[in-house]
Amino acid sequence: SGRELLIYCSPRLPGEIILFAFSLVPLVIVTNKFGLVQSGLFSSAVSVNVALASLFSFVGIILLPSVSKSMVKNDIKSVTKQILIILILFLVLAAMMIAFVYLFPKFVIKVLYSDEYFEAIPLMKIIILAILPNALYLLFRNPLDAISKFPYNTICLIMGFVVMVVLMLRSTTILQC
Repeated sequence: SGRELLIYCSPRLPGEIILFAFSLVPLVIVTNKFGLVQSGLFSSAVSVNVALASLFSFVGIILLPSVSKSMVKNDIKSVTKQILIILILFLVLAAMMIAFVYLFPKFVIKVLYSDEYFEAIPLMKIIILAILPNALYLLFRNPLDAISKFPYNTICLIMGFVVMVVLMLRSTTILQC
C-alpha cells in the first residue's frame, strides 16, 4: 500500500541525500581549504573510485528482489548463502582493483585523464583504499533494506558523513583529506 511504502521510504530519503553529499561536500571542503588545482587533483582521484565502485552497485540492485523474496519465504539460510558468496567475490575483486591501481597508477591516470594528472597519484593511492568499504556498503545496502524497516543504512551514512566532514575540516594537508 501507499502508506506502507511511505513509512518504509521516508526514513531512507535522508540517506540518499547524504550519499550524494559524500561526493559533493569533500570537493567543497578541499576547494575552500587548498584551492582549485588541489581540488581538481582530488576530484580526479575520487573519480577513479566512482568508476570502479559502479561495478559493485549493480549486484545490490539484483540482490534486493532476491533477498525480499527469500524473506517472504522465511528462508534466511538462502539469503546468507547468497550474500556470503558475493561477499567473497567482492573482497577479491576490490583487492584486485586496489592492487591494480597501486601497481599501474600512471596507466590508470593516462587512460582516464592525461599525463598532467600524475600529481594525483599519491591521492589516488590513498583514496582507492575506500573501494573496499564502499563495495561492502553496496553489497549490504539493499539486503539490509529488504530485511529491516528501520533505516540502518541512513543512520550509518549520517554517522560516516559526520566523521568524514570533521576529519576533513581538521586536516592540514590534501593527503590528510
